Amino acid sequence: MKIESIFSVFMDKVSQVEMVKNSMNTFSKSELERLHIQKKNIDANPEIKEIIGRMDFFHIEEIDSGELLRYDIHESFTAEMIEKVFLYKNKQYQWLLAESFELFKDYLEEIYALIGYLSYENWPLKDFGNIYLEELKKKKYDYFLSQAKIKKDSFNSILNKLREIFPNYKDNEVDNKLGKNIKMYLALIEIFRHVIVHLGGKVKDRDLIVEKILKKSGYWNNGNANDEYVKFILSFFGANEEANTIMLVEIPVVGRLPIPAEFSRIDDLFNSIKSSAHALYKEMKQFEEKNTNA
Repeated sequence: MKIESIFSVFMDKVSQVEMVKNSMNTFSKSELERLHIQKKNIDANPEIKEIIGRMDFFHIEEIDSGELLRYDIHESFTAEMIEKVFLYKNKQYQWLLAESFELFKDYLEEIYALIGYLSYENWPLKDFGNIYLEELKKKKYDYFLSQAKIKKDSFNSILNKLREIFPNYKDNEVDNKLGKNIKMYLALIEIFRHVIVHLGGKVKDRDLIVEKILKKSGYWNNGNANDEYVKFILSFFGANEEANTIMLVEIPVVGRLPIPAEFSRIDDLFNSIKSSAHALYKEMKQFEEKNTNA
């Protein structure tokens, strides 16, 4: 196994996720445009408000009779439908972020396995399990990958080990030409993934999540966190009724451009994952060359 192949496969999978996101964005914009035109017509003709809308019927398939049993009917009018499209789009974005995190986690495990395969001295003894040194010398890449995948808290433990092995990567996470604190982005994405998978993308205590992200990334400062860091994390939440919802849909940008512009929160997170993956790829290229020729 070569780092070139590992990185190429990872980027291809991430590209597939991004294409799904782009398709979802295109569809939702088209649907929202249609609904806004419909709402404009309704506002101009209030008498048709009760006519234009949507009705959904929900059924249960009865086991004993094989018939459909209607258990609910839901009527939606235009304003409500606009909100539903917006929230459904956000829900899709949440799951795409969770998927991209899982891909990145797999990528880290594959990198770590390659490090062990090329130079097992870089692995702590506990990662090998019960095995003799002579046996270890004969093991193939797949053995190291299986061990990496069963490593406790593999994402954080491997990422921290990579920071130790590659100090240049560690420095570039927080001091780079992008002006982005990649370390904080990765902590945010990991915690958001947990909230998305286990809590439906909505937190119970927003301040607690901010605290967790700052602690994980090392910027909690005993509760005296930098206001800009807090503001950054809160920018990924909604407002009003959705204040506790992780909000990843695009934000309109007010400026002097003659065409509508927007900032994509989901793309910002995707890009941070890709930037980290590429930086590690470059470190691994050098590591691979050094240890292959050793």
